[in-house]
Amino acid sequence: MAATAVIKGLDKLGSLVWNVDSDYDTLHEKVSVISAQIAVHKVLETTVRHLRSDALTQTVQSRLSKFLETVHGPEEAKGRFENLRNLDCQTFIFVAISFTPLDITKMNRTEFKYLIDNAAKFIRLKAPSQKWMFRDEIQLAIAAKASLKSTINFRKAYHHLEFQDDEDEPPPKRSRSEKTPPPNGQLDLETAEPLIDEQAVTLETRLTPFATEARPQICGDTIELTKQDVQMIMGTNHVIGKIHLIDTYAGTVAPFVTISVSDEAANHFAKKYRMLSG
Repeated sequence: MAATAVIKGLDKLGSLVWNVDSDYDTLHEKVSVISAQIAVHKVLETTVRHLRSDALTQTVQSRLSKFLETVHGPEEAKGRFENLRNLDCQTFIFVAISFTPLDITKMNRTEFKYLIDNAAKFIRLKAPSQKWMFRDEIQLAIAAKASLKSTINFRKAYHHLEFQDDEDEPPPKRSRSEKTPPPNGQLDLETAEPLIDEQAVTLETRLTPFATEARPQICGDTIELTKQDVQMIMGTNHVIGKIHLIDTYAGTVAPFVTISVSDEAANHFAKKYRMLSG
């Protein structure tokens, strides 16, 4: 709706005030709520416009990082920041990239109450698709504050939404090498091929006690992840089985860690990054 129609309605309201002779307190309260609504909508609408034009790159990460530090930092969140901490994950992030902590402290009581009560509705009606939450700068800000213990539930909620979003898209076609594992899953240490695709890393199996476990050979696609990706996946329930440290005893190949993850996690990263090998 164009602002013109609302402005005309407010002009008419102003003319009607001349006919009022009582209950001014109620009128003032109602007008204050409208004023607060306009102030909050102006800021949130600017965020929506910037998200659609990719104009928030320079400020999103720093704003969200500062907000996480303020709300989930070592000092217990109190007052308004406690209210913000109780928001759902999506609403919290949207508010955090729209306002600074200083903005929140300077808001009048009516504006803050309106923001808390209506931010989720605003997002539902006006925000772009949920994918805005998974921009790189937002993921980096969240990963950077993974050391804050009180963010654990927030991060779990965020990553749950991220993997849930992936379910709306079909997984990419992923090729699998046609390799037959040895009988009974045992490895012949004299002839066994490397456990990890040699395009990713060459591993001499004679140096790996890990290879003596009864397990099938590993073959498949290689996808390079960032440190932030690893921090993200460790904060979810998509890590399955054991985590192994492989000590290669060799100067040419550094020790490394293997982490078993769910198919959902694999599909998520396969779509996010280019595969290094097929």
